[in-house]
Amino acid sequence: WSAIKAGRLGVVQQLLASAPALLDDELDPSILREAGTYDCEPLYIACSEDGLHLDTRFEMVRTLVSAYRARATQQGVEGNIFYVINRRWRPSAEYRALRAARERGFDDIMRYLIESGVPFDSSAEPDPAARDKIDQILFPHRISMDTLNLNSGGNVITDEEMLHARQLFGRNNAMAWGYLVGKHHLEDRAPPGGWASLDPDEVRSRALRDAIDAEARLRDLRSRTLLAEQERVREDLLAEQLAYSTLRSAAADPKLLCFVCNPDATDDALPQALNDALAASQAIPAHIFGGTQYAKVGGKRTLQEAQTADRDCSFARLKEELSAKKPWYFLFSGHADVTGPCREKRLGFTNSEGQITSTEVDNDQVAELLARSQVRLVVLNGCESLELAKACIRKGVPAVVCWETVVPDEAAYLVVRGFFRKLAESQEAVVSKDDFARAFDVGKEAVVSKNSVHLTVVSGEVVTRTKPYFEFADPKDKDGSIICDFGVKGMLESGSRAAGKPVLLAAEGERRWEYRAGDWRAVD
Repeated sequence: WSAIKAGRLGVVQQLLASAPALLDDELDPSILREAGTYDCEPLYIACSEDGLHLDTRFEMVRTLVSAYRARATQQGVEGNIFYVINRRWRPSAEYRALRAARERGFDDIMRYLIESGVPFDSSAEPDPAARDKIDQILFPHRISMDTLNLNSGGNVITDEEMLHARQLFGRNNAMAWGYLVGKHHLEDRAPPGGWASLDPDEVRSRALRDAIDAEARLRDLRSRTLLAEQERVREDLLAEQLAYSTLRSAAADPKLLCFVCNPDATDDALPQALNDALAASQAIPAHIFGGTQYAKVGGKRTLQEAQTADRDCSFARLKEELSAKKPWYFLFSGHADVTGPCREKRLGFTNSEGQITSTEVDNDQVAELLARSQVRLVVLNGCESLELAKACIRKGVPAVVCWETVVPDEAAYLVVRGFFRKLAESQEAVVSKDDFARAFDVGKEAVVSKNSVHLTVVSGEVVTRTKPYFEFADPKDKDGSIICDFGVKGMLESGSRAAGKPVLLAAEGERRWEYRAGDWRAVD
């Protein structure tokens, strides 16, 4: 159950494959389970647990249903193994799973469960009396059609009308009843004993009031949580401005050069790339080039995000700026996986028209330029930039931060922001590789400390649950296909999103180092 709640699909699959008898277990030792009957509570958990990604949830449901069927085959059980009522005459776990999928809008899971034989009503029961009893159990708050028709002078609301109304209102029973009551003008025709007789002791109305109250408290908590988060972010920004104002005034000469290569092409555009440079410049004064885009508005080209009108971020421009400004640090924010003539990955430099121009220069030329310019640190904040980083180290750049994998925009931003904040604490002209390592750790911590908050109602109480938003993992599978990216595609089994894998490289004399998992190791 814990593995299902955590979304650990692989663990669940391994457990069921190695120990299928787990499906025979009954938590209540007083119940003797018969072959071919199984505790489907895990199926309900898979359909109702908060925080699971839809793809993971669907695969979990398919895994469990397949396991139930396989176990039934092993035990020689034929026919349907799913029921609408359990042995205690209560709604079965598989029925509750189907209902949870329907209520939460998991249409694909709902259809799959129905196709797999999970019953959604009492229609499979041949005995009319048994069907009525089952309906009373499944729908305790449903108003009886016979009760409504008692004082109406005949069977006004027919079964066919009720079926049509349910189809009309998407199987919403409350709206279907309201529609039919209004259609036949039954509002003033109370049943024998009055309307109160339909809800003795106000059990149903009290349950409805409690549910409405819980939902209202949930919405209120969500609003207050959002407001508190907005206030916290504002306070953090004000504190940052105050903390770094001293550093910026003490170092009037910018030590950081930022190239933000944001192409105009829709498929290649990086609207968040400028944030990397702005976040770094809050900690260390910087010259920022690029980041803007042209967009067509009313048939005319207009400049968006106009932090700077200088859009030329070509390799030739980099030569000029490195020579003129002599920065300590260089930050590249843009595409670092543009395919070159020999299928190698290159930096996506852009010209003043927002076009990528990487074919004009290879990685060795970039590495030689950066080493010759005597920059002390290069940050390649783009996807799959490890090979260029290695080239920079070979040419003599003291330290390089890069990404071994593809990286979502927000993770790249968080690493840069945390890294340069920590680096800003050092005002020395020469920074050791251990100083870079400490800043690198702070940048990584900024990524994994981001949490996602989930609000849910449990037993009438609003419960807040958190889990890490990011996890350092490769968003691609072994075949190179994106399996987890930017929240658009699937999450990891943990329920977090893949942040990619950042790497720090350094050189001291003839020795070269790679920093991962808190330790330096020598590399060739």
